[in-house]
Amino acid sequence: MERILFAVHEGVNLSSIEIFPEVEVLVKTVPLQTCYFNHVNNLIRGAKNSIWICQYVFSTNVARRWQRSNKILKALISSAGRGVELRVLFDRPRLNSPNIRSNIRTVETLRDANIIVRCLAVNKCLHIKMVVFDKRVFLAGSHNLTDSSLYSPFELSFECRDDYLVNAAVIYFECLWNGNLSQPYSEALEEMAYGNRQKIF
Repeated sequence: MERILFAVHEGVNLSSIEIFPEVEVLVKTVPLQTCYFNHVNNLIRGAKNSIWICQYVFSTNVARRWQRSNKILKALISSAGRGVELRVLFDRPRLNSPNIRSNIRTVETLRDANIIVRCLAVNKCLHIKMVVFDKRVFLAGSHNLTDSSLYSPFELSFECRDDYLVNAAVIYFECLWNGNLSQPYSEALEEMAYGNRQKIF
């Protein structure tokens, strides 16, 4: 397998991270629309070692247990309970961001279950929707983990099991997760609240 190289330059500029090959790669993929929910749920339940998630919106409400996004959250917490390493990376919280309230509810539920939750430490939008299972398969596409998205026929994601691209997805996630490109979600919330107070006073 060709070695994948990447570099994070000084100044922590996300545009400097080049992971996925911008060349033609012939691989078999599985397209997923409304069946995405069942597919991701089955992969969560079958995971043995790790589940790594990058998500722009993960909207849940524990009072609405019938919602698909809540069922995914429950399956994730259950997987962590059986020893699967769970990492969840969110978009950075910003005061007027359309996803902040939805994500905060999910973050609080995950933290209550002792699951590590981080977000970008730089002022950029994390718009990725990607889940990596056991470093052997990943899903990527347009699906947010929201009930509307998980029912919609106007979303499209793909499953990939190609070793080369799975390795690229793993390296990309680790690059975002480790070091100074991300931080605990709670720290980012405190920084957001402090910055807002500074603007007011």
